[in-house]
Amino acid sequence: MSKVEEITQQQLAKRIYDSARAKAILANQNANAHNEVLKRTPAWKGNVKKYGNPLILELIKQEKDEFARIEKAEIDLDMKNVIDEAFEKSGKIIQLLARMVFTDYDEVEMVLMALAKDKSSMLGIAKKTLR
Repeated sequence: MSKVEEITQQQLAKRIYDSARAKAILANQNANAHNEVLKRTPAWKGNVKKYGNPLILELIKQEKDEFARIEKAEIDLDMKNVIDEAFEKSGKIIQLLARMVFTDYDEVEMVLMALAKDKSSMLGIAKKTLR
């Protein structure tokens, strides 16, 4: 039997805000990782370079600001632990994606869609494959 937690509208709003903030941090990390890779290619010139460099600096600033807010414990301890774990896992995922060739992204998307549709089957396949 699952435990149902009653929360107020204010608590719900705070959880939604904290979740959105955590997702924004992860999205900024992901964007920054891809921009840093792009920065080392011939495509990084002209307007891409002109607007990309300030964008990277802003993404880094936003990420640092959000980490600072988390470190100040402006969110409850449970949410802080969830965010810490999410950062650790997202870092691993970003590293894996960064090593992949862009053309492999369709296959990654397919695997993620299959995972969303049938998690237990996909985890079984993954465990068997990774043995």
